[in-house]
Amino acid sequence: MTSTAALRVRVGRDTVSPDIVFPVEQLEARIRFLKNRVAWLAYRSRDSRVVRAASDLLVRLTDLLEDLEEGVPASELLHSLRLLEEDVRSLLRSPESYASSDGSP
Repeated sequence: MTSTAALRVRVGRDTVSPDIVFPVEQLEARIRFLKNRVAWLAYRSRDSRVVRAASDLLVRLTDLLEDLEEGVPASELLHSLRLLEEDVRSLLRSPESYASSDGSP
């Protein structure tokens, strides 16, 4: 049986039922995939700023995995994951530009 994390979808002030269910394994797989991409970039880069930026993202992704294991609500995890995905995309698209910014694209 697959473990799941429920997420209530909010529309305005009302909560829509029933809950939308996301398999925990899918969230974990997505986080691990992002970690692998960032780790690969850090390994391949010769720019210490890029390595530092990648290391920061790896720490944030690891924290997200720990939150998942501790049972943090899916809504919080999904929001954090979306923000991290944007940062990872920015880093992969333009490593030097991302690294020279303050860590946000």
